[in-house]
Amino acid sequence: GLRRIDGSPAPPLIGQTRVDDLNWHHVVAVHDGVAQYLYLDGNLDAWQPVRGAVTPVAGVITTLGATLSGATATRFFSGWLDEIALFPASLSPIDIQAQSLAAGRSGLRLTGRLEPNR
Repeated sequence: GLRRIDGSPAPPLIGQTRVDDLNWHHVVAVHDGVAQYLYLDGNLDAWQPVRGAVTPVAGVITTLGATLSGATATRFFSGWLDEIALFPASLSPIDIQAQSLAAGRSGLRLTGRLEPNR
């Protein structure tokens, strides 16, 4: 999950729409310093107010598709993750809809490095 600038965890953002329908979905999470937003297939699915900037925290591991309990990954996502992209700034709703429409052809840029579990 996201962390506040003081290092404390932001509350989890849980979508309202089930995605266990055997179809691919375009999912985008946004934090703009005022709120967290979750978009599914280009449409806003959930949001919540969260004040403060997102900042890297030394020693904190970021996970996609699992929850961390201490240093142990748990609650694994049962599906596939594809075309993961991290952006240095918040995307607008128009940007997200365009990405959703172009999914699979967008040439998204990855900023940072992803490493497999060892």
